[in-house]
Amino acid sequence: MRPGEVFAYPSGCPQRYEALDKPFEFAWLSFDGFSAEATRLAFGLAPKPRQAGPWPSDLFDEMIQFLQDGALVAERQASLTAYAILLTAVTAPSVEHMGTDGLVDQSVQLVRDGYTNPQMGVEQVAQSLHVHRITLCKHFKRVVGVSPASYLRSRRVRKALSLLVNTNLPVGEVARQSGFSSLSYFSQVIRQTTGVSPRGYRRSD
Repeated sequence: MRPGEVFAYPSGCPQRYEALDKPFEFAWLSFDGFSAEATRLAFGLAPKPRQAGPWPSDLFDEMIQFLQDGALVAERQASLTAYAILLTAVTAPSVEHMGTDGLVDQSVQLVRDGYTNPQMGVEQVAQSLHVHRITLCKHFKRVVGVSPASYLRSRRVRKALSLLVNTNLPVGEVARQSGFSSLSYFSQVIRQTTGVSPRGYRRSD
């Protein structure tokens, strides 16, 4: 591995680490349970290393603090932070393309500014930039490492998990404020990502 790279071992895969040159520092997350493999696949993480940018030490420190708290609500917060770490890892632009593709820069900004709008989709982003959807997808995947649809969905999931943990909003309102137009699709995405329903993710009693 090189500095700034990330990869994911599939469930049951043997692991071995060795410093070939000089000592190095690394951090890892372990996911277990029936949803572990589904989580890895949902975020598009593979055994092959890919560039993820600087180590998000602040997020790891935050997660450790929540875990040390011991309270059930703190465990939910730690889980949310873990998903934020995964999102950071899979949406970091490749170093060799950072700042060199204006199309991708603009599309990322459009998604960040408008992902809570249920009407926003890849087609709408492409139309705003006056390019074909296929052209956008090709450039986006090359630079960011995931499809624009995956990136958009990840932003919405992160917002939804935060609202589920930090507010008492009805699940339907959480879905709406996170950019999901369909409650059934929202529930499906949350279950695919976390292994539980939105209400199950929120429950801490």
